[in-house]
Amino acid sequence: MRIETSHIARIALPLVAAFGCIGPTEQTFPDEDEIVPGTVQISVTTTGDNLDPDGYQVTIDESMSEPLDVNGTVGFGPLAPGNYQAVLSDVASNCAIQGSGSARSFTIASGSTAGVAYAVVCG
Repeated sequence: MRIETSHIARIALPLVAAFGCIGPTEQTFPDEDEIVPGTVQISVTTTGDNLDPDGYQVTIDESMSEPLDVNGTVGFGPLAPGNYQAVLSDVASNCAIQGSGSARSFTIASGSTAGVAYAVVCG
């Protein structure tokens, strides 16, 4: 059986007229005082020789933990707005975290994504 486009129009147009458009017609945004969870993206870049063979572990506020490749990114969320701390661990003895060490503080604002970056050098 072959369906002509004119048949579809005769069926669809009355339905649209009867029920209106499907989907929201207005875009809604959270109220100014509404708390919207956010996320954090933790990334690490590793350079040098003899890279850590099994990667790292990253922990948020001593409660959420995920493995992290030597050159990778992992996300955590949803997180309530507030202050948090990320800790990079399981770093091989021939590797060193550059900058301010393994613990990094970050803040989640309502509905936003924070970023924390680590640089590791292996020798």
